[in-house]
Amino acid sequence: MKLIKINNRCPLSAYLLGGLLLLLSLPILDASAATGDFTDLNLEQLMQIEVTSAAKKPQKLSQTATAIYVITNEDIRRSGVTSIPEALRMAPGVQVAHIDHNKWAIGIRGLNDLFSDKLLVLMDGRTLYNTIFSGVWWDVQDTLMEDIDRIEIIRGPGATLWGANAVNGVINIITKDAQNTQGLLATASAGNEEKIISGLRYGGSLSDKGSYRVYAKYFDQDEFVDSHGDDAWDDGDMLRCGFKVDLTPADQHSFTIQGDLYNGSFGTQTTSPTFVPPYNQTSDNDQEVDGGNLLALYNYHFANGSDITLQTYYDLAKRKLFLGKLKEETIDFDLQHRFSLSDRQEVVWGLGYRYIDHDVTIAQHQTIASFEDRKIDLFSGFLQDEITLIPEQLTLILGSKCEYNDFTGFEIQPSARLLWTPTQATTLWAAVSRAVRTPHRGNHDATFVRMVIPPNPTNPLPVVIKYAGDDSFDSEELLAWETGFRMRVRENLSFDLALFYNQYDDLTGISSPTTSITFPTVTLTVNPINKYEATTYGAEMVVEWLPLDWWRLQFTGSCIDINFDPYDESEERTPEYQFSLRSLVDLPYDLEFDCWLRSVDELPASDISSYTQLDLRLGWQPLENLELALIGQNLLDRRQPEFIDSILYFENSEVERSFYLKATLEF
Repeated sequence: MKLIKINNRCPLSAYLLGGLLLLLSLPILDASAATGDFTDLNLEQLMQIEVTSAAKKPQKLSQTATAIYVITNEDIRRSGVTSIPEALRMAPGVQVAHIDHNKWAIGIRGLNDLFSDKLLVLMDGRTLYNTIFSGVWWDVQDTLMEDIDRIEIIRGPGATLWGANAVNGVINIITKDAQNTQGLLATASAGNEEKIISGLRYGGSLSDKGSYRVYAKYFDQDEFVDSHGDDAWDDGDMLRCGFKVDLTPADQHSFTIQGDLYNGSFGTQTTSPTFVPPYNQTSDNDQEVDGGNLLALYNYHFANGSDITLQTYYDLAKRKLFLGKLKEETIDFDLQHRFSLSDRQEVVWGLGYRYIDHDVTIAQHQTIASFEDRKIDLFSGFLQDEITLIPEQLTLILGSKCEYNDFTGFEIQPSARLLWTPTQATTLWAAVSRAVRTPHRGNHDATFVRMVIPPNPTNPLPVVIKYAGDDSFDSEELLAWETGFRMRVRENLSFDLALFYNQYDDLTGISSPTTSITFPTVTLTVNPINKYEATTYGAEMVVEWLPLDWWRLQFTGSCIDINFDPYDESEERTPEYQFSLRSLVDLPYDLEFDCWLRSVDELPASDISSYTQLDLRLGWQPLENLELALIGQNLLDRRQPEFIDSILYFENSEVERSFYLKATLEF
């Protein structure tokens, strides 16, 4: 599908244009008197939401020179989602798919997989990106959904500020300040797939110097089903607890200290190669996971308006896989300083150091995989200069990140952005950026047996396909061109359009095999090489409409075209189009009725057909401090596969129709 081509199978270009024209042609009703819950959803207020991910400083969403989308706490509540990955489905340009009940493939602007190595994910400034496989273990990224303030999603490179691997985007999960979570909150839900989700949080004040909160959360998931409709081995449970303390001992000083601990187990089914007939083995395993983190943040505000921030954190993540045990420890230090050179020039710069220790034990599968312990150092620095060319109208933003890593040495990732705001309701922006995806352990020093081909009449010996990392593998590179347009057409209608063209170089491929014979097998060894070039281009749109003061509509849509040179099936592992339509209605008697329709195109490389799903939520607030909700998810199909893992040996399962009842008490 090309963006300029309209065909019967994938007419999203026509849908986007037609949908926009339809909304613009509808009679515009006055929504300026919006009251109740939708006060927070006033479109003018929405465009003035402060975000921090785009420039590492607070700024209005409408004044950002990047494609950014914010999922608010109210969006999370009204959607009925039970996890962070589910919430990400609301954002345009973000591909979200279940592999099984506890594993996800989440990417931005394509090239998605179990470990999306071109996406950087953070929670309260702490990176969730693991350097063993380059990606995120989404099953352990959790907190009380009620404590999430917002999720800021940058679509496109964020490497100038956030560093390597922020190639296609950045997801920044930001929790509420402790002062906004005072009192007691208890929440519980029960259903057929999410069997139990319970949470308890208490927040209090520390005289007039600060606030704190503590929380605990437990969930128990049922299995999805396999392609035959039988129960899959992908149930799971987890217990998590944590705290956050915010201190303001003086007007110019602020401190934050927070931490989490978790322990859980997730079922998984794997099909891995063996050296005896039938040369592969399917087994059911429990992945035991546990870990924790501790973060400290200090901020000092100078009298002249500048500020300095110091942050450090420790993160421990342990996981028992079917191949062995993984342990990753991370220690991170960051310094950031923001100041003004003049009335028209503001500078943000920073320095960082990260130490990572991998402890890997693959005791019983040495013939299948080999992975050594390793320690990794990362040094970084960035500088960004925001220059006002025409006050309140035209701004030029120049910056670059410089990093030194143990895999490829120095990497420089510059960007240039231009922001034009001809009116308070209109924003245009354009950008060009360079970003890199640095190698992970699998690229450099891991060894895996990918498959064993059984003997046949023409080849009497089993053939072992072996993957061996190569330390000459270099970084993958991206040169991205972007532009965007935001406009609040009326008090109750706004839209946001982003266009992008990406040029990738040195993408991962596989070398020609080398052959060796070690009786009784033949081994073909392949290595990762920087083989592919690729281009992607596409469009993303958000339309917000409040036709009545008690009714909100939100449409998000995206389309993308991917071309590899030479051809690779990765082109066909990203949906060419997807769209989402949400309707949120406030009814009399403190009732809420919310609908969410989603449609995703096919994935030919994985033999996943296109699908459309519907979620419904009926909420009721019988008392001021009590909320009840009945939620139905994936209502249009009894079961549906969404993604197939191509990295490890995990078997996929199919998402089932589900229902659950939730109660939340707060006082």
